[in-house]
Amino acid sequence: MKAPLLTLCNSPRRCLLVVVFFTWALLPLSATVLDPNLPIHDPSRMVKSGKYWWIFATGDGIDVKYSPDKVHWFQGTPVFAVNNHDAYWAPDIWGQKIHGKFYLFYSQPTAPFGSKGSRIGVTASHSLSSPHWKDQGTIIATSDDTNYNTIDPCPFYDEESDRLWITFGSWFGGIYIVELDPYDPTHMVSDPQRIAGGKGFGIEASYLMQRDGWFYLFANWDLCCRGGLSNYKIVVGRSRTILGPYLDKDGIDMRDGGGSMFMAGAGAEIGPGHFAEAHVDDDRHCGEAQVCDERNENEVNAFTFHTYVPYSLPGPARLAERKIVWQNDGWPRVDFPAPIPAGDYRIRLKIDNLYLAVRNDSTDPLTEAHVEQADGSTNRPSFVWTFVPTPEKYYNIRNMGTGFYADVINGLKLGGDFLREWWPVDLDTNEAQQWRVIDLGDGTYEIQSVRSGRVFDDFAFGINPGNPIWLWDWLYGDNQVFYLEPVH
Repeated sequence: MKAPLLTLCNSPRRCLLVVVFFTWALLPLSATVLDPNLPIHDPSRMVKSGKYWWIFATGDGIDVKYSPDKVHWFQGTPVFAVNNHDAYWAPDIWGQKIHGKFYLFYSQPTAPFGSKGSRIGVTASHSLSSPHWKDQGTIIATSDDTNYNTIDPCPFYDEESDRLWITFGSWFGGIYIVELDPYDPTHMVSDPQRIAGGKGFGIEASYLMQRDGWFYLFANWDLCCRGGLSNYKIVVGRSRTILGPYLDKDGIDMRDGGGSMFMAGAGAEIGPGHFAEAHVDDDRHCGEAQVCDERNENEVNAFTFHTYVPYSLPGPARLAERKIVWQNDGWPRVDFPAPIPAGDYRIRLKIDNLYLAVRNDSTDPLTEAHVEQADGSTNRPSFVWTFVPTPEKYYNIRNMGTGFYADVINGLKLGGDFLREWWPVDLDTNEAQQWRVIDLGDGTYEIQSVRSGRVFDDFAFGINPGNPIWLWDWLYGDNQVFYLEPVH
């Protein structure tokens, strides 16, 4: 299938249009690309209004897409008249009318890229099917003299208390929240308050949702907008109050670098970004101002995000959807299958056909714990690894020759940490010893850390025995792709 128009960017947000064609790669099982021909970037949440689903995205005049079935999408008229290629970034809309109006929040640069010159505005319409957008004006603006940056607005409205907030922000100063007047969203009724990131930490694309007495803050870490080289990852924290503090699974405040990994690159989904709840259209009458929404005690929700195709150039991504499973502890996880049965396997690297083994077949991880590549003809004891599925469809990976487990050093989430073997520690809950195995559809697999979102990777592309394995961002390289060969 041919790809849509893509763009070659000289910055993450403003782009020069070119045409690129390639074959769509396979997606891991259970992912849905809502339309493989749909170019989109920074998608908003989807809103069901009238007969159509609506979605808004980064683009000149604000990009608009609509669909009768979430499968076949059509290009809508931009919200604003396109004038001198005015860029509007990462719009978002609340899922229903607020006091009779749909409010669409957007951000816009007011200075060259790389500065904090930007603003957040809001426009309103009584209808999405027959829109008459009226710009309400600027809510908040920033410059290089401001401690934060006004991009990526995300609204949250509490109908019961009639209170409205937006979260926003970026690498420059972190993620902030501010309360707005729901009758006049250009009027702030509180001062902006930092709830995540800051101190130069790479974070943006916040999204706030509420469930079972918790507020969940999703955001993106790392770099977007680089096509197949994007290493965007979605993280999450939660709080009992909307103003925070938002803590991750380790109890670390997101203002201090906390954030539990929710989704990193997986198979053909490169650089997943801009999490948004996706609601199921269950054929009920939803009306002009409602999102169809199913919730029950054992619910499995879904979320949308943009994602790049492997090896693609920078430019618009495509829109994908996956399911969320809510665990008994109240934390969300992405629903990935467990594609291989429990059992013993040898792990062979695609780039050089060498196998993974423990250096020196060490049974003393304090002395030597590295995992390395080795010539399969030597038949070392540590060539065999036992994959044990967990209830969450992850795996614990135990080396049969040494008795120890594949482990992230000190539980760190940084790229470039070497893979090691270690003693088993709380295997059911310790994400440093839990791994996703992702079927790439051609007999090969990606092996991804649940803790960091990073994957088994051949250090520095070395192709000689003894070269170590470390953890790096998923980019679909042959140095990150493995064959799992059953041992009977």
